[in-house]
Amino acid sequence: MVRLVRVFLLFSVALGLFASLPMVSQAARTSLNPIPTKTTAAPLNQATVTPVVTDSDSVTFAQLGAREDSMEGPFNARYINVRLPSTWQLEPGAAITLDFETFVSGSSVSSDENVQFFAGSMDVQFNNVQLERIFLDRSGPRSVTIPISQTAYTSTRVDGAHTLGILLDAGLNCGNDSQTSVIIRATSSLKLPHSLGTLSTDIKQLPRPIFQDSPLEPDVATIVVPSNASAAELEAGLIVAAKVGSITSSRIQVPLIAESVLSPTLRSESHLIFVGQAANFENLAAVDFAEGSGAEGFKLSEAQAADGIIQMATSPWNQQRVVLALSGNDDEGVIKAAKAFSTGNVRASNDPSIAVVADVNSPDVLTKTLNLQITDVPSTGLTVERTFRSLGFETASEFGIGGHTFELNVDMPSGYEMSNDGYIEVHFAHSALLDYSVSAMMVRVNDRPAGSIRFDDTTSQNGVGRVPIPRGNLNVGRNRITISANLIPNTPCVDPNLAGIWYTLRADSMIGIPVRATRGRSIVLRNLATFLEPLTISNTLKNIAFVVPSDDPTSWTVAGQLATALGDSLDPAFVELRAVNPEQVASVQANHDLVLVGQAPAHAILQDPALQPIIPAPFAQGSKHPTLGNSRVVYRIPPELSLGYLEFMRSPWNEQRSILAVLGSTDQGVQWSGNALTTSRLRTRLNGSLAIVNDQQISVEDPTVTGDTAGIANDALGENQDDPIYREVTPPEKPQWILYAIAGLLVLMVIISVIVIIQAARNRKQRRI
Repeated sequence: MVRLVRVFLLFSVALGLFASLPMVSQAARTSLNPIPTKTTAAPLNQATVTPVVTDSDSVTFAQLGAREDSMEGPFNARYINVRLPSTWQLEPGAAITLDFETFVSGSSVSSDENVQFFAGSMDVQFNNVQLERIFLDRSGPRSVTIPISQTAYTSTRVDGAHTLGILLDAGLNCGNDSQTSVIIRATSSLKLPHSLGTLSTDIKQLPRPIFQDSPLEPDVATIVVPSNASAAELEAGLIVAAKVGSITSSRIQVPLIAESVLSPTLRSESHLIFVGQAANFENLAAVDFAEGSGAEGFKLSEAQAADGIIQMATSPWNQQRVVLALSGNDDEGVIKAAKAFSTGNVRASNDPSIAVVADVNSPDVLTKTLNLQITDVPSTGLTVERTFRSLGFETASEFGIGGHTFELNVDMPSGYEMSNDGYIEVHFAHSALLDYSVSAMMVRVNDRPAGSIRFDDTTSQNGVGRVPIPRGNLNVGRNRITISANLIPNTPCVDPNLAGIWYTLRADSMIGIPVRATRGRSIVLRNLATFLEPLTISNTLKNIAFVVPSDDPTSWTVAGQLATALGDSLDPAFVELRAVNPEQVASVQANHDLVLVGQAPAHAILQDPALQPIIPAPFAQGSKHPTLGNSRVVYRIPPELSLGYLEFMRSPWNEQRSILAVLGSTDQGVQWSGNALTTSRLRTRLNGSLAIVNDQQISVEDPTVTGDTAGIANDALGENQDDPIYREVTPPEKPQWILYAIAGLLVLMVIISVIVIIQAARNRKQRRI
């Protein structure tokens, strides 16, 4: 009986606690922390200047990005690329200090100290010049210093990088079970006495010296547009930002800022890329260009009024930096200069620091890649066959043991699709000294395996292999074809340093693509986590139009971030994106994917009646915060609170086009939205078409990823219609049955308690008797 009472007591306590808690349903989980977190952040639009890694003469292998590595005999080789800063001019006295350790194993190795030890040799080369041969006549750790002759100072590479080669020859291991291993320590170093010279301003070398990819001096650059930039100047700046993303693969941050934000520190420490009319900049007058600028802009006798002008000069604020001007005397010339820069191949005039751009012709994607005209494709489709040479690839060979890769790009024009499976026919040759059981070729299309090709004696001279391209594996826009080969010799005693291991990919290889005009309506999935995919349907980004306010430098910087990400994703050979101010959006809204950046009141298009049934979270007139009627928890947020808003939707003016809104209630909120899209760590948290960003916190308010978001924001606000931003959440009433259940339990407990007391009294009385 006592146990029964205890059970009832526990049950009653639990029920009482349950009744005292507020009723919180699954739909009421908190999705936004309304209290802004305190963070220490760099001022908006300010680039972080990274200091030089080292300015001393000694550089370790680790600083060059080389890890500790082991070379296994009988033959092996390691190569290290040494990219020096463009300002470094090597002086006499350079040397290599090689820290390494030698090991020999096997039954044939004698432990007798009187037996001469010899495990092979290592050749050390610099720029293919033999410096010294090190005899491995002792085991264990060693350190050897090797002078670098001045005859080896000249780079043999197109990009100017030096090459350090370490070649192991332990051929004496052949025919016995001994094995020589040499570990090259990362503490090995190069002594590189140097002086600091002036940078080259030859524009034919662009993107060097601005982007040189040297681990010894990180690239620091800034894109600067006029403080009162026109829409065309902003467009040119975003074109340059997209190309910079392609050049750097977004490894470094290159902000786009207004000249008014250019601080003296940033101006001194950074390479500067000025994009805009020369007369609209205050700082350009201090730069000693070959053709100076005045109040009316650049004065070049060879230039006409609407020409684009590209000039590069040493920075007057830091002799170790340069200033690049992509300019013109009107907006048309500025865009020409920016587009010429986006090709990656600038041609100089008589002065190597100047280029004059008379015109820029948009590349015809069909003619460039598939070499056909639209009228050439009948409604039933046809198969386009083109050689690798017509796609810009020339016959090439690779040497050495291990993996080797060739790449080429194929562009599928918008409005076309594969009508059937295509094919890639590879023409190749290879060494006959390969182990055919493990040596082979792999073909990938957009990083997806398409097929493999085996090597044998019949393919060593004139091999031909065909692999299919499954229908649908080629996307609209740029596609990457990767052909890789794994070369393993049939015996470890083949010396790869004698060029005995090789393979050749021939330019007469072919690709066949059955194409036809796109049929029906394609489905565009719009998900913030993968926002790049539907926006990169053109290999020149000509489908994109940025919409940025004319008086909002923060939105310019965020738009620059997005353009950089787009350029990195697509790697365009030419950039044709557009940029307009909000009042000009009607000129691009029907035929472009729109990227709106800034605060909502600046974008009148958000009030367009055609957009209201589609937008995930609409904005009331003049409001910086949207109406989140479909949110799980709806907060009443102070109007001045910084929040970012991301919305992705189809365009009501063209169902195959998209609108990406990168908005914020403040400048800081806009920056947070941009960071969420361009920082991979944050972007992985996005999943849907609507998100709220509070610094590092991301709240996904809508999981919709389809092409139509109509109806998402149509929930009524009830009695709080006077507050179009947020409404208060009223806790639901507690069910009445809980109160009745508690009362019943209390009565039952009293009855049971009385029974227990009476029973206990009777038991005591019986024990006395």
